[in-house]
Amino acid sequence: PRADVAVALGKIYWQRGIIDRAKAQFEGAIRDPRDYEGACALGRLLWTSGSPERAVEPLQLSIQRNRSHGESRHALSRVYLALAKPAESLAQAEAWATENPASPTAHKDMALALAQQGKWKESDAALGRALKIDAQDPESYRLRATLMFAHGDGRAGFAALQKANALAPKDSEVFCAIGRAFVRQGNVQQAERAYEAASREDANSICGLAGEVMLKPAAGKPQLSRLQGLSSGAPRASDRALAAVAAS
Repeated sequence: PRADVAVALGKIYWQRGIIDRAKAQFEGAIRDPRDYEGACALGRLLWTSGSPERAVEPLQLSIQRNRSHGESRHALSRVYLALAKPAESLAQAEAWATENPASPTAHKDMALALAQQGKWKESDAALGRALKIDAQDPESYRLRATLMFAHGDGRAGFAALQKANALAPKDSEVFCAIGRAFVRQGNVQQAERAYEAASREDANSICGLAGEVMLKPAAGKPQLSRLQGLSSGAPRASDRALAAVAAS
């Protein structure tokens, strides 16, 4: 089947960083009305390449052709989060959890969408279901820390971040979360170290760069033009806001 071959070849190009050829293969696969894998792959490629707004249409097409395709539901839920549309994100996550209640990622996506709406109690319940199925997911513990800090429980928040860091010792997002936690405590020196670690592990970490600049504004002046560009061009709405704050 040509569509299957096109998707497989596109994934090889993608792994090798030949994005244009990968995109062309996925677009070719979509022409087959039975295809949903190519549409999903194209959406994920656009999402991870920094164009979440362009990822919506192919992911919706994939779900239209196969409503039980969890990978497409997950990707579209995250794309909507990146676009600051938590209600739409929640709808996708709920649909996936209904199709596959044993999926920890589906429940975690629900928790993320609920947290972005400030629905802490409901988010905590969804996250509890995710952790019951998979107790070794670092992103879940990072979200747990966010929920604990929102409840004013700093001790539990730090414990969750320590668990996340142990499970993913090179995750820049975890280091940024640790940096924010230290800022809340007024521990600037430790916060600086955490943001520096985020930038060390990921040279393109927006939260790492913004965190360092906000703690040392004078030293961050050379980064101003980059931050101003990120404030409008970063893929995630949360990163655009963070970059704008740091630039200001």
